[in-house]
Amino acid sequence: MSSFAGLHTALSGLVAQRYGLDVTGANVANANTPGYSRQRVVMDPSTPVTTGTALFSRWDGPGTGVRVTDLQRVNDELVTQRVRQETSTAAFMDVDRAAWSRFEVALGEPGDTGLAARLSTFWSSWQDLANSPGTAAARSQVLQAGAAVADTLHGLGAAVTQAWTDARAQVGQLLGEVDATARAVADLNAAIRDATAAGGSVNELLDQRDQLVLRLSELTGATARPGDLGTVDVFVGGTAVVRGDRTTGLSLSAGAAGSIDEVLSGGAVSVTGAAGAPVDVPGGRIGALLDSLHRTWPGVMQRLDATAADVASQVDTVHSTGLTQDGTAAGAFFTASDGGPVTARSITVAVTDPRDVAAASGGAGALDGSLADALGRIGQGPGSPDAAWRQLVGDVGSAAQAAERRSDSQKVVVRDVTAAREAVSGVDIDEELTNMVMFQRAYEGAARMLTAVDEALDTLINRTGVVGR
Repeated sequence: MSSFAGLHTALSGLVAQRYGLDVTGANVANANTPGYSRQRVVMDPSTPVTTGTALFSRWDGPGTGVRVTDLQRVNDELVTQRVRQETSTAAFMDVDRAAWSRFEVALGEPGDTGLAARLSTFWSSWQDLANSPGTAAARSQVLQAGAAVADTLHGLGAAVTQAWTDARAQVGQLLGEVDATARAVADLNAAIRDATAAGGSVNELLDQRDQLVLRLSELTGATARPGDLGTVDVFVGGTAVVRGDRTTGLSLSAGAAGSIDEVLSGGAVSVTGAAGAPVDVPGGRIGALLDSLHRTWPGVMQRLDATAADVASQVDTVHSTGLTQDGTAAGAFFTASDGGPVTARSITVAVTDPRDVAAASGGAGALDGSLADALGRIGQGPGSPDAAWRQLVGDVGSAAQAAERRSDSQKVVVRDVTAAREAVSGVDIDEELTNMVMFQRAYEGAARMLTAVDEALDTLINRTGVVGR
């Protein structure tokens, strides 16, 4: 081998160590970049100039230097998939927690403006009327207390209706984000495929794509599978929303329910993909919102409607058997404003004139207060509307606490798996500084070797054969 080969050996060391310094600098610069995976230089010794068993073409000397063979992206795919899965579950639980918390606040229990307090005032007004059946003020107080009960139920029904409407609108907005994110993943797939085919480095592109896939998992519970030439295919409930550089848009179905009443009547809010094919969204924020649209809010509304119907039924059953102040037969005290069954949103006081409030039982005289006393005692006992309401409030409180505990526990899981990913892929400044010093010293050594070889060649070229001149 030529004596000039030493220059090449020293040069290879300079190039390789400088490359290592460049990579270390990139790692340090991105130490706080979300989703960045640290990179590692892989160096191998250069093979001799000639190899094999040729008789007259053989190199028996030392190696010929070093070469950079790869720039590895430090990443554990199994840990990455776990982060996606746990993040999707955390997003689902967070939406569920927010839904129960929102209704818990709307209940206003315990409090002076809650339904429990309104019912208590309502039953007390009947007791006051029983004590003073001949006074107009007591009868007016009954009407006002009844209207307050109806208004409170209206407010609760309106709160649930608005929550349902907000959740449906949010589903539409998040589906738009899913489509935009899926298109970004497809664009990165195309760039990664082309760069991989050309032999270029795609590590930064892979980091960007992983962040986007993580967002898709958070929104829909999506999963990813490796494709050709570094691409990934993303699936939502078995439907490929990203396949290579192509995407499938998701949207609400054309016949999706537009109100909570449609859901209560058997309708549904569904998501469709290509050609209107139904898509099951298994998790994430959208999955949780769809669950609340079909289960949480309709279930709450049904119990509110049952409470309103129970109050109206028990009061009307007793009130319709009594006599008004004028001695005529009384009618229903509560009714539905829309003429249908009594619900939380339709309950209203049917009596408009205080004289039509019944306080007396039939045949007992116009100033009898026994019926009013019976109405005042409806709120007592295990079968009263008050007991049913306390049960509902307790169930909501328990559900809200359980949802909060699940959400908090899942956040801990996400924190742990994220920490596990950072332990593998994250940048450790101390480690990088150590690497920097290592590459720096190796670079200085290669430079010193280059100087030594240059001095040797100078002696050989400029001083050999000049003795005696």
